[in-house]
Amino acid sequence: MLVLGLLAGSLGYLLITLLTARAAYGAQRARLIRQEELWHVGDPVDSFEHHDSSSAAVTALLFGLAWPVTVPGYFLLRCATFVITARPPATVEDRERHSADLKQQIRTLEEALERPLEE
Repeated sequence: MLVLGLLAGSLGYLLITLLTARAAYGAQRARLIRQEELWHVGDPVDSFEHHDSSSAAVTALLFGLAWPVTVPGYFLLRCATFVITARPPATVEDRERHSADLKQQIRTLEEALERPLEE
């Protein structure tokens, strides 16, 4: 019974490792391709496949192997980032942009009222 428990636990750990590594590889691939688009003229996907795919795979596998630490840490980071950055106090620029947007909406509505209704 102990052997079956160890086998099931090991298979579960391995499955979660592979799923975590796949998600990490996808996120890292997207990030590296976006960076390639900014800095290089050629095909960014082709550049990633030739230069960065193996290092991204190794990094993703290491991330996946450490999933008991990295996955909760990642979610904690996301929650902390959300709490810290949610609804910061408005700056002068934010208020000016909001005022300009409201003025534009008022102009658009006034123009719409001046047009005759179409039937």
